[in-house]
Amino acid sequence: MWFRRLLLATAVLSGCTDALIVYERDGGVDAGPGPGVDGGPRDAATDGCAVPQDLTGIPEGCVLDRPPPRPRCVEPGEHGAIEVAFVDADFSASVGYDLDGHCTTSVGAPTSCTNSRGNVLDSTAGGTDNAFGLILIEGLEVAAPSFRDDFERTLRESGTGAPMLRIEGWNGLPDDDVVAVTLAVAAGTSDPRPLDWETPPTLDPAEGFFNSSGVPLARDLDAYVSGGLLVADLPDGIPFELIAEGVRLMVAVRDARFVAQIDDTGVRDFVVFGRWPLSDAREAVDTLVPCMTPTDIIARMGAIALFERSADVRASASEDLSDLECNAVSVAMRFREGRPIRWGEARPIEVMPMCD
Repeated sequence: MWFRRLLLATAVLSGCTDALIVYERDGGVDAGPGPGVDGGPRDAATDGCAVPQDLTGIPEGCVLDRPPPRPRCVEPGEHGAIEVAFVDADFSASVGYDLDGHCTTSVGAPTSCTNSRGNVLDSTAGGTDNAFGLILIEGLEVAAPSFRDDFERTLRESGTGAPMLRIEGWNGLPDDDVVAVTLAVAAGTSDPRPLDWETPPTLDPAEGFFNSSGVPLARDLDAYVSGGLLVADLPDGIPFELIAEGVRLMVAVRDARFVAQIDDTGVRDFVVFGRWPLSDAREAVDTLVPCMTPTDIIARMGAIALFERSADVRASASEDLSDLECNAVSVAMRFREGRPIRWGEARPIEVMPMCD
């Protein structure tokens, strides 16, 4: 399997791989995740409804990229419930937001924690933390240039792994101080035919997003819309699953939020971001490399080495200024295209491991 080739190479040549992935960039400042997701505040001088937001970071002069604050002025309105799933994945390093209050844009710049294998740089001038996109995904593509295409094909053909939302109580306007949002990752569809998305398909949410009584676990009743951006919090440990060619990577983030553009034409540009503790990343190796052949054992070692090389934040936000060893990987994933769906019944995500 192509992923084993990556992990074997990482285990044997981790030093060379690190240099390739981390220092391959040209040193320029990335333009960021694109229009509408910069997280900057509105101008308080011209907008009496603007909420002050401190975006001052470390070192001096650093202006942080963060989601906008909850709006102060809200007009009444009404919009029906929205059910949507997201495809067109974007794992670029520039996707995401600042997590730790630091702009670590050059070697030797201040960091919120330390990595004995070398500190991981931010990917934008605004302190964007996304070692997942900077190192892990780039590492996948070193061994398998088709990884993104394989993952995207799985999303589009069966919906498996697609983030899905149900949005309720939105006033239909660019600002709304309280919106209810339920999130899940799709386990796929019961329709055996490839999805065409022309008619909203029924996608079944993964059962891991519900408790034993069927109550949603990833539900924020206090989400909001600010400047056309939907902002919501997620509970710790909610698993996002990347599935391609029998590979299953469960990314369970903490301190997690998501942001998505929303207007009367639909919902799009869904960005989820947070901290992936190394302890959880190591557990994910069980599903990433499920077999126990001698080759797989070496591959597991390679996966763990890659995770540890990527650590750039603390798992707890309260320890960001502690100067301790980094024990989590910053994660951000973007899905550009939102498609109307119908929510089905919760069921497990089924992935057949590909063992020799």
